[in-house]
Amino acid sequence: MKKLKIISYLCIFFITSGLLFVLFKNSLPEVKGIILEVDENSLLVAQDLTIEKYNEIKNKTSNEIIKDYNLPLIGISSKEANSFKKGDKVKIWIRGDIYTSYPEQAKAKRIEIYYK
Repeated sequence: MKKLKIISYLCIFFITSGLLFVLFKNSLPEVKGIILEVDENSLLVAQDLTIEKYNEIKNKTSNEIIKDYNLPLIGISSKEANSFKKGDKVKIWIRGDIYTSYPEQAKAKRIEIYYK
């Protein structure tokens, strides 16, 4: 009887832990950054970019930024891309994998503007 209780508690613990992990993982954005370019269905986002650095490069083309600056960039595919504008600070939840290239590529599950 004691073994059955222990096994029951362990099962409840692991199931609860798994559910909390899934909920926690989906609640945090995977990418934060500033939008450098907006196209019909995509965004180019620079991660770890200060406002000062953004102001320095905001009038450059994406090709110039990719070539001349060593910035962590990610191309985001989203049907909502036209809802955003260059210079918006965004949090992005990713659907699926982030493909390693330069810039990285991913599909957005959700995108929100933030002001921190």
